[in-house]
Amino acid sequence: MRSRFQQAQAFARKLGANCMVHDITSLAAQIAFYAMFSLLPLLILVMYGASLVVPHRIIVEMVLGALRPYYPDLQNANQMLENSLNKLSDIGARAGLVSFISLAWSATSALIAVQQALDRIFEVGVPRSFLARRAIAALFLVALVILAVVSALAMALYPWVVHHIPAGTWFVTAFTRFSGVTRMLYPLSLFVTCFVVYRYLPSRRVNLNCTILGALAATVLLDLARLLFVVYAAHAVTYHAVYGGLTVVILLIFWMYIALIILLLGAEIAWLLEQTGGDAGGAEP
Repeated sequence: MRSRFQQAQAFARKLGANCMVHDITSLAAQIAFYAMFSLLPLLILVMYGASLVVPHRIIVEMVLGALRPYYPDLQNANQMLENSLNKLSDIGARAGLVSFISLAWSATSALIAVQQALDRIFEVGVPRSFLARRAIAALFLVALVILAVVSALAMALYPWVVHHIPAGTWFVTAFTRFSGVTRMLYPLSLFVTCFVVYRYLPSRRVNLNCTILGALAATVLLDLARLLFVVYAAHAVTYHAVYGGLTVVILLIFWMYIALIILLLGAEIAWLLEQTGGDAGGAEP
């Protein structure tokens, strides 16, 4: 029987071979391309939904708070994003029905690119139809907008609850605890996002245990990569010499590309675990 070390070596070699066969770096670049065109429509759509129930200032704070844990804390990045979000929220507040539909259509493009990449990694024989992929992406988009609106409401209601309801009541206590928990959900939200992406975006279901392990690996690697990327960006002085005022944008795009590679690597891990485990239940449609 092979030792654990030999098994780990064989797994790593097979994982590397699968990554090269599926060419996850090119897949990540394709998704990043679509994501850059989908990101602004997605933010406008989120702000449009939130602007129906909460003030402008709360919307900007909510979106910044939601995005901040997911990108490296680069110098001037927060200020650039805040200025951009202020302008986007003005556009979102004026969006009409036609604009809403066109924004929703554009915002689903990156999710469809992710579905296609996962189908390739999981070697799906018969992928979903175009309409089915668009419908799945739309469902994910609706869930994201609802989550953003609920988060914005929680942020808007918290100061009012604290100042107008006597302290010590069960409602204030529960609301305070909920507000505290929402600030510590970054690792959990990363894991849940990876799990949902691996489990429901591909055209077939992957084994549940393998999906959990792949999502866990991606979560750990994403958090570690975020910390390392900040160190890298702090020493990458050549970026500023070449790109000038666009340095922050270039670095954030580069970070998006790295994060997408890690996301697809987690899918490769889940797929290889399913293969090595020989679990027929993972191949259910």
